[in-house]
Amino acid sequence: MKHLIQRAGQEYGPHSIEEIRRYVDQGNIVTSDLAKEEASGKLS
Repeated sequence: MKHLIQRAGQEYGPHSIEEIRRYVDQGNIVTSDLAKEEASGKLS
């Protein structure tokens, strides 16, 4: 399953959960970023 990341009105992705974990570990995704499953349309 792929996910999209939203920051400052821009969407990035789709990314696998493994990629997202790596980006979090690297500090490239922060707590103020939003994420959603590519097909769901709902940000969380």
